[in-house]
Amino acid sequence: MHKTYYPPATPCNRLLASDRVSEDVKRKLRVQFEQLDPVLLLRDIRVAQQVLSEFAFYPTGALTTSVGGVEVTAFLDSLATAWKAGEVRPPHRKGPLPERWWRTRADPFEHAWCVVEGWLEHAPTATAKELMERLSIMLPEAYPPKHSCERCNAVSKPGGPKKPRTCS
Repeated sequence: MHKTYYPPATPCNRLLASDRVSEDVKRKLRVQFEQLDPVLLLRDIRVAQQVLSEFAFYPTGALTTSVGGVEVTAFLDSLATAWKAGEVRPPHRKGPLPERWWRTRADPFEHAWCVVEGWLEHAPTATAKELMERLSIMLPEAYPPKHSCERCNAVSKPGGPKKPRTCS
């Protein structure tokens, strides 16, 4: 099987290149495309977002923004510095989460981390598996060695008795 991909194109360009679309429709598309202004479109989207967010906060209808109230020049001036504030769409502003000061669980490497750091300084390409094997040899009570044998890894038949998971 061989897939054939067409070069990327906008939906408007695909319609204009299509033989199925009449010349009258193509002419109307070209006229409409020439009238589009991305800056005005972005302004209208932002104003609409502001209106929607105010509906969420003021459901009684006391809006503070009029739909056409932003001048294009003022909007363009605000775009020059909008990137400094991060996300500028009003409905997407979320406050920063408070920093968490507590640990969710005990650190399993708290007592051995300085040893692991020393190993990594001498062998920075060591894998996590190699480091865990070294820890299990050095501190077997804290890091029990992981073993593998056929008896422990054997899968029992469906409906049959469970095989023990410990070695003897």
